[in-house]
Amino acid sequence: MQGMNFLQRIGKILSRPEHDASGGLGGWGWGSFWRGGYSYKAEAGPLWESSIPLACLKWEQRASVEAEIITQRKNDKGKWENDDTSPLLDLLANPNPHYDFHQLLDAIRFDYHLDGNAYIYKARSGSGQVAQLWWIPCRMIEPRWQEDGTEFISCYEYNVNGKIYAIPVEDIIHIRNGIDPRSRGRKGLSDFAAVLREVCSDNEAATYAAALLRNFAIPGVVIAPKPGKDGDAEMTREQRRRFKEMWQECFTGERRGEPFIQSIPIDVTMPGFSPQQLILDKIRKIPEERISAAFGIPAVVLGLGAGLEASTAKASHADAREQAYESCIIPTLYAIGRAMTRQLMNEFADIKTNRIWFDLSQVRVLQQDEGELYKRLSMAWKDGWLKRSEVRTAAGFESDKEDEIYNVKDQADEEESVSRETDPDAPPDDEPEEDMKALRRRIGRSWAKAVDANV
Repeated sequence: MQGMNFLQRIGKILSRPEHDASGGLGGWGWGSFWRGGYSYKAEAGPLWESSIPLACLKWEQRASVEAEIITQRKNDKGKWENDDTSPLLDLLANPNPHYDFHQLLDAIRFDYHLDGNAYIYKARSGSGQVAQLWWIPCRMIEPRWQEDGTEFISCYEYNVNGKIYAIPVEDIIHIRNGIDPRSRGRKGLSDFAAVLREVCSDNEAATYAAALLRNFAIPGVVIAPKPGKDGDAEMTREQRRRFKEMWQECFTGERRGEPFIQSIPIDVTMPGFSPQQLILDKIRKIPEERISAAFGIPAVVLGLGAGLEASTAKASHADAREQAYESCIIPTLYAIGRAMTRQLMNEFADIKTNRIWFDLSQVRVLQQDEGELYKRLSMAWKDGWLKRSEVRTAAGFESDKEDEIYNVKDQADEEESVSRETDPDAPPDDEPEEDMKALRRRIGRSWAKAVDANV
């Protein structure tokens, strides 16, 4: 943020403005998430250092690189269309000299999901125009407000190097992940606020499994000498120390699994459960399911065991991936787009007719199956409610003036077919009406002659 220029711009060091208890929430929304005097937040530690939350965050980051940020304007018919002339495009493409918008977006999404709040500082030029965009980590900034309710948010408190600075509300883009009820709408709520216990459970299971493998892949043991011929089963301190060293040398570290030879009769007792009895694989499935569900990504998409067991077919994997876009990536991108429209686009244009949005047309997983697309377009042309030009355009082909027609012939044939089904006496299509009258006259004369002959 360009050192002192940034600090000079945001104003003087301030004493904390008066605010209620809700204004001081730190870290992932719901305070420290205390349950029974135990802080699951403190125990979980930084969520990006836990395997499942990190897998969720990194998958979203990798999967959404195909989405491009754009600006749109409403046309005369009130529909949104891309606007390549917006002055905001250059700023979005190059928010500051040190990283592009995709890197800025990655940082925003981390805070958006982990804390429920993401912050962007709008650095202004000498004329007051927004010239750069900078991410501020959520742990360094908090909204502050007066307890008397005179202002929804008075300022944003920026804490750097132990000093506190006030940033005006209009210089911060605050992107909230929903609403945290405890903040009365001033802050968002972490996706992981209610699954910190599951994060701790998974961390403990992983730590325990690693400890077992680091030692000798079995839980701790109790070794007791058996009584000898003279009935004495005691060992001196030096014998116990040497015995322990020999045991660890043979059963731990790189030399685990080597044969162990001992002249003293001993009993080996397992005081705990074996890994098979602990069913660690099943214990870890519950956190996998709940954490991925809270994030909005099916476990199978992340490659977690809980999802892979339940879904093995290729089609179900594709459906799950599409579901991940619909329940995680798309809502997140559109929430960011709406927040940036209200808090950034308003600096450049009227937000009633202009917006910041994301183009998902190049996201491969969201593309329609070409066979199904052509089938639907063929039906639309045959039924006569799409022009041939519209059908060709939707299929990705060029069209000309000759294609500005509806399928009238097929429609007329279909209507005639329906008419014949409801009127069996209708004349055949290939015989003119006059020929049918002559035929009926001939049939009538022949019938009259036959009757006269019989008489």
